[in-house]
This record gives sequence, C-alpha cells and structure tokens, in this order.
Amino acid sequence: MITACQPAEVETRISVCTPCPEALSCAGAFGIDNKVYVLAGRDSKENLSNRLYCYDCTSDQWEDKGVTPLQKRVYPITVVLDDIVYIGLGFNGGSIYTEENYLRDFWRYTPATDTWERLADYPDRNTNAAVAFGHNGLVYAGFGSHGTYSKDLYVYDPQQDEWLKVEQHERSGFPYRATSAAASTLNGRCFVGTGFRKGSHNDWGEFLPDEGTWRRCATVPGGGRHNTACTANHDGIWLIGGWHYGDPQDSGHLYADILLYSPDADEWQMAGTIPCGEVMNAVAATAGDAVYFGLGETSDEKRLNNFYRIEK
Repeated sequence: MITACQPAEVETRISVCTPCPEALSCAGAFGIDNKVYVLAGRDSKENLSNRLYCYDCTSDQWEDKGVTPLQKRVYPITVVLDDIVYIGLGFNGGSIYTEENYLRDFWRYTPATDTWERLADYPDRNTNAAVAFGHNGLVYAGFGSHGTYSKDLYVYDPQQDEWLKVEQHERSGFPYRATSAAASTLNGRCFVGTGFRKGSHNDWGEFLPDEGTWRRCATVPGGGRHNTACTANHDGIWLIGGWHYGDPQDSGHLYADILLYSPDADEWQMAGTIPCGEVMNAVAATAGDAVYFGLGETSDEKRLNNFYRIEK
C-alpha cells in the first residue's frame, strides 16, 4: 500500500556487471557514449588513487587507463559537456587543517584522444566534497567544505577559461551550507540537494541560473542523507544509497534504497534496492541513457568493487 510516508514504487531490473578492477570509495565517475569512467577515490588499504578505469557497456569489460596527471584525491567533481569532461577539486586525504590539502586544480579531459589539459584553478577553498553540474555550456561548482561549510556557487566558462562567483538570491531556505550534497542537470534544469551540516539534509531544490534564484522541490524520502550517488537519464534523477547522520551520540545508518525523481511531476519514487546492501560514497553515471552504479563502502568501511546496471 502507498501511504503518505512512503513514496510510490517504480519497477526496475538491476543487472550485475563485471566488478571494477579495484575496490574504491569516494571516487568520481562519468559516462560518455557507451562507456563509464571511474577515477580517484580511496582503496581498501586507505590509500588514495589517481588512476582512471573505463568500463565498456557493450563488452562488460574494464580497462585500466593508468595514472592520470591529477594528484591523488577523494571526492573529485566531474561534468561532461559535449563529450569533454571537466574534472578537479576534492581533498588529498591529509590533515584537514592544511590549506594545500583542499585541491583547487581543474582539468579538461578528452576521452576520444585520452588527453589532459590543466585549466584555471577553482577560486574558492571549499573543495572537499563539493558538487558540480553543467548548464548551457558552462560548469557550475560549489558548496563543499574547508573545515566549515559553504553555500557559494561558481561558474566556469570553457571559452574564457575563467571562473566567476554566481550571485544567488536566497529563497525557500536555499542555498544552504552543505558538504557531500548531490547535484544533477536534466533537460536543461539544474537540481541540488541532500548534504551534511550538523545533520543530514533531505532538502531538494532547483536552481534557475538565468535568475540566480532557487525553487524548493519535494523533499527526498527518508530522514536526510549525504554521500549519495547521483546521476540522471531520460527517466529522471537517480539517488543511490547514502549516509544518514543526525545525532552526535549515534553514527547514524546507511541506505540501501534507490530513488528516482521526476522533475515534471516533482515527486520521488522508490526504484529498487542496492543488491549488496547499504552503501555510501558510491558512484553513479549514465552511458547510452542507461544508469550504472557501484563501488562505495559499507558501514564498517569495507570498500566495494561491485558494479550494476539499472534497467526500467
């Protein structure tokens, strides 16, 4: 039965794919054509990575693309614009009190030629677990943390190789300070939500770039979450797993749910359960309009290399 407390359910089928060659959490991911790429993250021995892996959705096989020019890190941002990937930011795993550990470098990666080009550095220091999304040929990045939590947003123009701070007009409680949030663009519409500050948020809002304003949307089911995987395809915006934290005396709990958001209906649906159980710091990406997800870590910090495809 559907009640006021439970979102409607949508039927999906989850297929098991060949596992990633390495178990990783806090990695970045993106999809282009019929391939999914995974980079950076933290491995099972607590070491940080700067390797790039490529999953071929047709052959169900992985390729180790080797070490990238990027410094090792967790929580990199990735945005795809016209088959070009913009990658950077994150945290290098050192002391949270050291300025240099909050990474501000920003790169252009061209998968077709497997080439990298360093671009203008991100202008803000809140680069740990920031969010990013693309809109109208531009890259938007922001929020994140640097000991404290940010609500600032910046826009990068690839033509000018320049970052500018976005003027945001607060509305309906947005923007709010948060780290480890989720963001995605679908059909030219930009959404940001969840995240952590003191506790886990379940807020979800649409950002209107041309106006610099926000519109509050339907809240994410559950008691709030952060470190959730996020991607979008023609069905909507997908949130996968995550961590709920709301009490300093309790470490909270992880989620095993898969949620699907419809922007047109402004509603959430339950879209399945993660086959390996509760997971946070996983990755998700869309390739060929299919959703792929996996990796991440369990509540006892076990790193995973599981990889799945969602079919609806």
